[in-house]
Amino acid sequence: MLEIMDSDQITKSFNADMFAKTFILGEESWFVGSKQQAQILKDLCTARQWPYEQKYRAAFRGKNVHRIIATTNEAQAVRIDYDDRRWTVIEVEKVCPYPSTSAESWNWWTPYYDFVRDNAGAILRHLLEYPVDRSLIGRPHHTKAKAEDKKSSDPLLAVLDHIAQTGVCPDDERGDGRISTATLGRECYAAGASRQTSSRTFANEARKRFRAATAINCIHWKVEQVSRDGDGTHSVYAMKRTDMPGIKLPPLDQFRAFLAEITQEVYPEGGSWGVFEASTLETVRKADPNGGDADAVEEQVRYIKDKGSVVKDDIPF
Repeated sequence: MLEIMDSDQITKSFNADMFAKTFILGEESWFVGSKQQAQILKDLCTARQWPYEQKYRAAFRGKNVHRIIATTNEAQAVRIDYDDRRWTVIEVEKVCPYPSTSAESWNWWTPYYDFVRDNAGAILRHLLEYPVDRSLIGRPHHTKAKAEDKKSSDPLLAVLDHIAQTGVCPDDERGDGRISTATLGRECYAAGASRQTSSRTFANEARKRFRAATAINCIHWKVEQVSRDGDGTHSVYAMKRTDMPGIKLPPLDQFRAFLAEITQEVYPEGGSWGVFEASTLETVRKADPNGGDADAVEEQVRYIKDKGSVVKDDIPF
């Protein structure tokens, strides 16, 4: 086994130390936000050969016998996207009931450390005698922790998982399973997606990965807060457009069945797409930057653009 502290030990030059090592353990070694590192690790998991380089000597290629173990105390050890068939994610629950810095914790762990020090061979014997299902070696296990990890790595999947749970598409006041591209981008950004990724990219991914179809005349709500006078009082504007491009998801039961194959979640059965309820005056007041004072919200106006014509309603929502 080779324990690395820096991901450059396997992804950059002078990595001969890892040659012929069966297990490579990375303890807090990979940056979860790096797509480049994720791609390199995916290749390392499946490549038949791997390049090695030793200082002052020529580089060479050897048989890839490596198995990667990545550990962390953070939410994720390695960034995994929807192409996650190479990874098994295991979440280890805390077993000691005391804080790690307390004397009680030290006393709780002391018998374990004493046993490991005096009976190191017992651990090796346990591993050697542990029954192994060889049919599972070639593919990863799907665990609850892995499902959560996938959603953490994939904001689009997290958004669609929420849609499958609720049966309602954001801004879909018609209840026909349509989402505008702008709305999908807004929800993905809220789920942690990079602002460098365009809303159109999310829509294209939904078509390619989740069986969505191209749609027109989708609804998009946008709430803005602007200052209308010199005393700093803010006004809230909710603008609605009904002519936006977007996507249309399959019927709800089919969409849930398809998504369950990816997330391994159990979604509600039956039913059809629900109707999205736009923000009411009361919820807008609660979100008001002036502190929720109804009198401080001087003006709340809804602008609706429907096929080119703009309609102004003085009664909001």
